[in-house]
Amino acid sequence: MRPFAGALASLAFVPLVAVATPPTIGGCQVFPADHYWNTPVDTLPVHWLSNTWVASIGNATKLHPDWGLGPPVDDYGIPFITVTGSQSLVPIGPDPNFDYLDESDPGPYPIPPNAPIEGGASSTGDRHVLVPETTNCVLYELYNAAPVNGGASWTASSAAKWPLASNALRTDGWTSADAAGFAIFPGLVRYEEALAGEIAHAIRFTAVSIWGSEAGNPKYLWPARHWSGSNSSFTHPPMGARFRLKASFDIPSTFHPMTQTILRAFKKYGMVLADGGSNWFFSGASNPSWPDQVFTELKSIAGSNFEAVDTALLQIDPGSAQSKQNVNGNPPRSINISTRGQVQTGFDVMIAGFVISGSANKTVVVTAKGPSLIPFGISNALANPTLTLVRSSDQAVIATNDDWGTAANAAQLQASGFAPSNALESALLVTLAPGPYTAIIEGAGGGTGVGLAEVYEVDRPDVPLINISTRGKVLTGTDVMIGGFVVSGTAPQTVVVRAIGPSLANYGVTNPLPNPTMYLVRQSDQTVIASNDDWGSDVNASLVQSSGFAPSNALESAIYITLKPGAYTAIVSGVANGTGVVIVEVYAVP
Repeated sequence: MRPFAGALASLAFVPLVAVATPPTIGGCQVFPADHYWNTPVDTLPVHWLSNTWVASIGNATKLHPDWGLGPPVDDYGIPFITVTGSQSLVPIGPDPNFDYLDESDPGPYPIPPNAPIEGGASSTGDRHVLVPETTNCVLYELYNAAPVNGGASWTASSAAKWPLASNALRTDGWTSADAAGFAIFPGLVRYEEALAGEIAHAIRFTAVSIWGSEAGNPKYLWPARHWSGSNSSFTHPPMGARFRLKASFDIPSTFHPMTQTILRAFKKYGMVLADGGSNWFFSGASNPSWPDQVFTELKSIAGSNFEAVDTALLQIDPGSAQSKQNVNGNPPRSINISTRGQVQTGFDVMIAGFVISGSANKTVVVTAKGPSLIPFGISNALANPTLTLVRSSDQAVIATNDDWGTAANAAQLQASGFAPSNALESALLVTLAPGPYTAIIEGAGGGTGVGLAEVYEVDRPDVPLINISTRGKVLTGTDVMIGGFVVSGTAPQTVVVRAIGPSLANYGVTNPLPNPTMYLVRQSDQTVIASNDDWGSDVNASLVQSSGFAPSNALESAIYITLKPGAYTAIVSGVANGTGVVIVEVYAVP
């Protein structure tokens, strides 16, 4: 069983550090230093569907460097040719299968007659043509390209141009020479970069099965602009999913230095799902100088050594590839609220509230548990809890659940790792807009007993859950209120924990707990680290007051404390065995 936990957060960033020099081509910087492709992801949190996505691509499937030595030896890889501003412009016309005319940038383009075509002149594959123009620093890319009249013009199924000094993205919904709507060139492994000892950008790769549709809408992740196929299963990654080599992977010192350079890039910058194709095939430009040893060593690494990362934390503007730098993916914060208490009927049900702060949506799991408490000594556990989630701003019911396995997204809930262990328990996996929410836990058929309300963060640690509170009935003995939370991250977090009773009468509560008292316990060793009866008597009363979280009634309890990462429990009872309704709250102190 997970420890009792709470969910509120504060946003933190690590100190600024030097940013690697972005890649260049012919004197042109390949996108700004803060462009998505040039932004490290080694500090980002693991995506909650990482295990599922990696398994779908293949845990045992090995990496495949999809390039070679080039003609005349082979036609692997994605070639490119640089030109200057003096290169003649030629028309780009539709071929008989020009599928993406309305999503293409019109010509003319500076495509030379001798521009290399992916797979060779007679290729029946994707036939990509990539041309960086180095005077004006603009990248031109074609898909399914073919020269006409010796290159006097070209036809293509898709055409896109990329100003290399810009963070601009394509129109949302538009494809490019890549299915995801990305530029291809910035994601290639190039010989000269590997030889120099640093690849300072993400690397493009492909997969067979891609999540292309969700609830009838196209599915892709920022900054991808386009989807692939109509697969509606979350068990496959969508376009734009980004993966990195796990930090725990030990790069062998016996590997070729160029292999080590590529693997370091996988750890720091990762790779981006950009097109459909074979699993774990990643793209590069062929060069006759590539050592065979590099290919052999890269092909020895299994997909299980990779993990998907949550790149939503990088987003500044959904219409731009500009990315936040030096993001701390594990800021100090309190996560995973859980409160145990009596669930009765009428006004004495359990009510858990939380607020999603910031300006971005956040995915959470809310659970209501009862039967699974029995193995932990709770003899009067709530037999069959039900759950209702209400948006506080307008009191709209936005989701309900009785038995979690009946939820429409039960499989995703299971994949999140937060599904209850008992089929009679309730759970909701929901993505919520910023604002306050209330989870109401009741017993099916008017049942009563001890219940456990929990809220878990699934994504976006930069979007904290704040102002956590749970209202319920405090009785005596083991039927007190127990609220828990976990301080996550690597740094301490200051919080105010409150037990509110008498002031509830001002809000129509007829049986509030007249005088709550509270103990704060560190779960690792069950040590009582703080206690309080009347908040004004606490040694930190002035800090409680200055924090803005002081209770309005002198008989209510509050603890101001700075906590190291770990699990904590607040136990609330009534002075002299008093009973009644109480609210347990946890606030993050900036």
